[in-house]
Amino acid sequence: GFILAKTKIIKREASKVLAALLTYFIHPIYTANKLATSVSIEKLTTYGNLLLYGTLMTIVLIAVAFPLGKVFAKNKTERGLYRYLFAFSNYGYFGCPLVDAVFDSEGLANFMIFTLPVSIAIHSYGYYILTRDAMSQKGEEETLDKKARAKLMAKRVLTALYTPPMIGTYLGL
Repeated sequence: GFILAKTKIIKREASKVLAALLTYFIHPIYTANKLATSVSIEKLTTYGNLLLYGTLMTIVLIAVAFPLGKVFAKNKTERGLYRYLFAFSNYGYFGCPLVDAVFDSEGLANFMIFTLPVSIAIHSYGYYILTRDAMSQKGEEETLDKKARAKLMAKRVLTALYTPPMIGTYLGL
């Protein structure tokens, strides 16, 4: 969609529609389908080490991204964006179809098991750091007391865990 809009093959508005279609419909269905057909309980137990390695990698990347966000951000409201950029790659929209095309279903299953922790982190912690900065930029969070702020953050994280990409993940498992 980005390339088609930049080359003016399609209008910018159509590019936004394509992006929404991909995010809210195609990717969740693709994820659910591939998880349901490629990953089984047996594979999860056999390749549990991939899940462990994926979790460790996610924790390390988040830990490394935290100080890098401070180094690269010009102001406090940009820190979350930089932390997100350093911690999470956009493997899902391009990586899954590429692995699916190059490797067999076993390779895709291993890839999806390995990347499951990062998917959960993106849609919980990633969402949290991006929306936290957006709210603080608007000044909305500053008017809340500590308890109300914590409740709002918990609500945001829970909401993020029920986005279409995550629902596709749950349905596939």
